[in-house]
Amino acid sequence: MSSFQSFAPRYRALSETGFLVMHKLAGMIQAIASTIDEDARIQSRFKTASSTWAKMNFLGLAIDEVDDLIGIRVITSDVARCYEVVEALRRSWPEWSFTLEDYIAHPKTNGYKSLHLHVSVGDGLRFEVQVRTEAMQRASEHGDAAHWRYKLNFVPGRPSHDAAVIHSS
Repeated sequence: MSSFQSFAPRYRALSETGFLVMHKLAGMIQAIASTIDEDARIQSRFKTASSTWAKMNFLGLAIDEVDDLIGIRVITSDVARCYEVVEALRRSWPEWSFTLEDYIAHPKTNGYKSLHLHVSVGDGLRFEVQVRTEAMQRASEHGDAAHWRYKLNFVPGRPSHDAAVIHSS
């Protein structure tokens, strides 16, 4: 594993273009999601340097193997629309590779629910799209499934969940 000093310039270079790509992807995903649910909301983030570094070290990854540097969240009005948005994204980019983790049908032990769509584009770009309802979003921010609670209870080496991978293409 490389040092943080060697990681930092690579992260900076990726983040400079990553923010532009993130905003473009968020706009494209918003356009698709709004055809399914006119009230769909989009949130986006570029993973921080410290979170990226921690994930790389914990999982033994190179920065190019971190598949959620760009994260986009779609918040819909109901569960059916969550699945519809995922299928619409797949149809919109048939040449891209998708892997779905379905935490709605198979919630984590803390009650966390969401669809996680891992996307890989031919040029090496990888990102994650999370699709969930407003209620799932509230639970992931403030309830038992809140990310900060997960981080407090995280034990290295202990699996945190069992996800059903529904489809890889």
